[in-house]
Amino acid sequence: MNSHEAVVKRFFEILDELVRDKKLSYVNDFYKKHKINIGNITQLKKNHSRNMLKMAWLIDLVETYRASAHYLLTGEGPHFEYKKGREKSPKHIGMEKRIDELEAENQQLKEVINEFKLILSNFDRAASKKRKHALIQSPLQTD
Repeated sequence: MNSHEAVVKRFFEILDELVRDKKLSYVNDFYKKHKINIGNITQLKKNHSRNMLKMAWLIDLVETYRASAHYLLTGEGPHFEYKKGREKSPKHIGMEKRIDELEAENQQLKEVINEFKLILSNFDRAASKKRKHALIQSPLQTD
């Protein structure tokens, strides 16, 4: 296996690790982000010698998911780098993504609840008008 094939192999290893560790929901999310044709990626998985691996994909793994550039290029050392300070680990990035998803879902649920409140309010008004109309149509009878 030449060095290019080895880098391609490690690229797929890192993607698989990110999905396994839930730092990336689905590998297809990565493909969609980079507009990677699934047919081409399937061919690359089958034949690592194909010259289709883009530098931008490797850069994204390093910058977004903290994959080790050293590992990707050489196969040596840890697969991910965790720097001190303001850098975020892949676990934190995955958690932030999930929090964003939950906040969006929460907002959608609030909108649905508001719609139901409006429907219920309209229903209550219609029922109240119907009761008033019924009282007017049949006045109370006295003995």
